[in-house]
Amino acid sequence: MATELGRFLSGQLANLPANHPDRAFLEDTERLTESYINKPKENPLSCLTPREKEVLGLIAQGFSNGKIAETLGLNTRGVESHIQKIYRQLGVSSKNSKFGPRVQTALCYIENTPSFENPVERYFGGNEIASLTRRQKAIVRYVGQGYTNQAIADFLTISRNAVEGHINRILSEKLLVDHETHDSRVMLALVSQTRHAI
Repeated sequence: MATELGRFLSGQLANLPANHPDRAFLEDTERLTESYINKPKENPLSCLTPREKEVLGLIAQGFSNGKIAETLGLNTRGVESHIQKIYRQLGVSSKNSKFGPRVQTALCYIENTPSFENPVERYFGGNEIASLTRRQKAIVRYVGQGYTNQAIADFLTISRNAVEGHINRILSEKLLVDHETHDSRVMLALVSQTRHAI
C-alpha cells in the first residue's frame, strides 16, 4: 500500500507546475512515504531477554516444557513463567480462540531468526514424510499457520475431536514424535514448513 501511495504521489508531482502551492506538501508526503518504505523493520525478538530468547528458541525447535526445563536446568514453573513473559512481550494472546500462542511465538522466532534450521529437515534427512491423506495435509497446513484445533474444525466442518484424532495419528503413525520431549503442535508447524511435507 505504501508503494502504491508513493507512485500516486510521484504521478501527482509530475503533473504539477513547479510553483503550484500544493507541491511542497506533496514533496514532503512523498519523502516521508519513501523513508517509511525504506526504514529497516525492528526485529520483534529484540525486546526479549537472552534467557527468553533461549526458551523461545527451544520452543521453535519443538521441545516440550519438560525438555526445555531439562535442557536449561530450570524447573517447569520457571519455563512456564518465561513463556508467559514471551507471550506478553510479543503481544501474543493465549485467549484468542483462533490462534494457538505457542505456535505463534515459534513462527515469530523462525521468521525473525535467519540462522534458524528447521529440525524436521534433519529428522527426515531428505526423505519424504510417510504419505498423508488430503485431510491430514490440510490439518498440518492449518496448524502450521497457528490455528487452534477448534478453528481448524470450523474451517474443515468436522468436529474438534476428529481434528485431534488426525493430529494424533499423524504424530504417532507418520512422524513417530515423542510427546514427552516434543510439543505436538509446534512439531506439526515445523512439518508444514519442510519441503518434505505437503
